[in-house]
Amino acid sequence: MSDLELANTRAGGTRLIGTAKGDGTAELVHHQGFRWSHRQRLWYVPDSRDTCADERHLQQTAEALRTAGHTVNVTVDNDHRRSFAVAEADRTAAAAARAERFGRWAQRAATEAEAHYAQGQRMLKSIPPGQPILYDHYSANREIRFRERMRRHFELGHAASLNAGEWARRAEHAGHYTQHRQAPGATLRRITDLVASVRRIERQQRAEVLRATEGQGEPESLVDVLAELDRKHHDLTEQIGYWQHVIAEAKTNGARIYGPDDFTAGQFAHVCGRWVEVLKVNLKSLSVASCAARQDVVTREDPGVRPARVPYSSVTGQARPDEVLTEDDIHKA
Repeated sequence: MSDLELANTRAGGTRLIGTAKGDGTAELVHHQGFRWSHRQRLWYVPDSRDTCADERHLQQTAEALRTAGHTVNVTVDNDHRRSFAVAEADRTAAAAARAERFGRWAQRAATEAEAHYAQGQRMLKSIPPGQPILYDHYSANREIRFRERMRRHFELGHAASLNAGEWARRAEHAGHYTQHRQAPGATLRRITDLVASVRRIERQQRAEVLRATEGQGEPESLVDVLAELDRKHHDLTEQIGYWQHVIAEAKTNGARIYGPDDFTAGQFAHVCGRWVEVLKVNLKSLSVASCAARQDVVTREDPGVRPARVPYSSVTGQARPDEVLTEDDIHKA
């Protein structure tokens, strides 16, 4: 059996090194969530980079491999890490590479589809209009094979055309990675979630310190738990600082970030593609008029209206009533 190394580092993620084709590890680790990297020629866990090791998952994988007769050495390094800015730059570069690669594949598939369609059209034009297959003629088998090849060209052209559209869609999505990831609204919501996670970690830290002062638990386990919480706290605060810098740059470049000082009751906010009347201004959100009907402007006087809360991160515009409502609407209000 194989001598394997199950390693986890912050920069490299979780990887299984030392496997060989036919050694029986593929089925075992695939059920544990590992995927094969053709570029690195090893098994890895997706999305395991730049995070602390999932030690329970590592132990489960190692135990499964040992039960199958393999020798497994588990190494974990959670201390050496790369900065979040470097990791984000790496993700951005990977997205750009994907966009270029998918675009190349889309162009190749489109060229293939065009070639198949052109060949099919040439073959179709060689058949006189309305000409049936003369099954009692000596050329019937040749004609059947000819038309089968023509049909096959059209089928391959259609399949290649579908592939071209799919690769083009993926290329467009990858090309907009940075734009979507650094959009002010999405970034503000991400910061809110990260701040909530930091507060949860701080509560856990206080609880563990309280346990230590009361003499509960083993000192070694408490030290390990506090060290793990400290690493998570450091990661989260670093991410918050990075995304706050992204917001500051967006403001410098002219992006509008809305807050409670930008609205008063009776004004309109642009939310999810339509204008809604502001009912109340809160510290972190707006109370607005909402309804299920599809309409561009929603006021408190419209039928079926109910109040709803909208975070400022979802607001993309602000306007006065006279800028949104028509004269008839203003008179009705």
